[in-house]
Amino acid sequence: MTKTVFTLDLGNSNPHVGHFESGRLLEVMTWNEFRKKWPANKLSSQQLIKSQVGNNPEGLEDYLVFCQEVPKLEKLRFLEMPVFYSETLGFDRLYQAYLAYKKFASTGPVAVIDAGTFITMDLIDSKGFQGGYIFPGLTPFLSSYRQGSQLPALKLDHWQSAENLPQTTEAAILQATQFYLQKIVSGFLDQTSPAKLILTGGAHGLIESALKNEKLLKKVELVSEPHFIHEALFKIFIAKDAR
Repeated sequence: MTKTVFTLDLGNSNPHVGHFESGRLLEVMTWNEFRKKWPANKLSSQQLIKSQVGNNPEGLEDYLVFCQEVPKLEKLRFLEMPVFYSETLGFDRLYQAYLAYKKFASTGPVAVIDAGTFITMDLIDSKGFQGGYIFPGLTPFLSSYRQGSQLPALKLDHWQSAENLPQTTEAAILQATQFYLQKIVSGFLDQTSPAKLILTGGAHGLIESALKNEKLLKKVELVSEPHFIHEALFKIFIAKDAR
């Protein structure tokens, strides 16, 4: 097994890189930090693995020669995981589902909620990847208010208690955003009834707050995994390396 492995998560925004040494995740850094610390001339063959759904970040072409090829989704299977979804399934969703399948699905259905630019909610069980949803993330949701000529551009960076109806425009927008999060999460969990829920992505903390506010944590075991995509990529790297 390669001692040093880098996992590249090149999503719709904020590309970042995980640094593994001897199977342990040491750090997660931005793409620009990675390029400064690890220029391409310091790397060796087959030391990187990537998940990419966004555009190429600056300088990626210098590193492609060092990337291990990831197995493809073919005939509704990814490695040993059955996939009940079309081949349009995004790489980030597929790879995280694979890790959930290998790590948790033998003990009951597991849901993965990835709260990034978009919020994806997927269900995986012992039979494989069963499907899921794609919702607008917090940034696109709040950006939609800019279409109103007199509505402010806001950011939801922490959960606010909201027992009463909002009485200012700012509160109306922020509490509506919280209400949106609560209802899409509770609706998904009611429909799928997972035994375990994995929360990941940049806004996973707000999703956890929504769960606590809705008192849904009594129904499901919560696993907070902020770097789940990096752990998933490393798992795939090892699985392919062992073949």
